[in-house]
Amino acid sequence: MVKLISNNPFSIKNLIMKKLKLVITTLAVSFICTTSAHTDPHTHSNHSQLIELPSIKKVPSIDIYSEKDAVNGYNIKLEVKNYLLESPNNTDNVHSTNIVNGHAHLYINDTKVMRIYGNSFHVPENALLLNTNKLEVTLNNHHHQTWSANGKPIKDIIFIKK
Repeated sequence: MVKLISNNPFSIKNLIMKKLKLVITTLAVSFICTTSAHTDPHTHSNHSQLIELPSIKKVPSIDIYSEKDAVNGYNIKLEVKNYLLESPNNTDNVHSTNIVNGHAHLYINDTKVMRIYGNSFHVPENALLLNTNKLEVTLNNHHHQTWSANGKPIKDIIFIKK
């Protein structure tokens, strides 16, 4: 029968505990350093870097429409003109038609919630935390910069009351 001696500083049990404490401490310090060195990547301010449209014929526009879903939340429809809303598989931001492409970002109450690659999507009721919620959709290139015209971001904003 083998008996572990816990008061021996070189016992297997104590060596394992020391290694475990070291690993946990290292992870905790790494986490603290990482979170304190960076702001939240989903806040609007980190994705609000503007990129001016190249010399193109038409400036994109976006309009947001909402409709209460019969089951839960809201169905949102985007009406986008002069813009190709698509996934980032296509890395060319200016097509031969002189229409820029990219995706959109949805912000709810100034917090980025998701990327949008199509004209329709659903916002569940539990994503709307306030009585009146601000929904903002920006048009973005695939580097997440917001397209702008004359220094103003290309976006639309609506408010949804619960």
